[in-house]
Amino acid sequence: MHWLLGKGNLWFAAGGLLGALLLTGSEKVLRGAKPVAVSLLKEGYSFKEWLATRYDLSREEIEDVLAEARHEYEQQARATDSDSDREDELLARLDAIIQERKQPAAKAKAKAAPRKTSIKKEA
Repeated sequence: MHWLLGKGNLWFAAGGLLGALLLTGSEKVLRGAKPVAVSLLKEGYSFKEWLATRYDLSREEIEDVLAEARHEYEQQARATDSDSDREDELLARLDAIIQERKQPAAKAKAKAAPRKTSIKKEA
């Protein structure tokens, strides 16, 4: 008899009793519940529309922020690339100037250096 009073069995019995009551008095229950159900569904649709509108507005705002950030990033990347190209050009010029200045100094140094002669002394 203890198995008959289990929690699952009690819920099953309560559901069966509720179903039997609804079947016998369904016309009365539906007449009374219809305005409440219509009102609840109407509010549900209204909430869904409000939520969809908020979602669309938020989505547009986020897309605008992302597009603006991407545009600024691309501008900065282009500026950095042109700065890098300009830097490479200046370094190449500086290297050429240094090489030009080294060549005459190396030639002058070579001329000024005493030559070693190989004279063998005979003993």
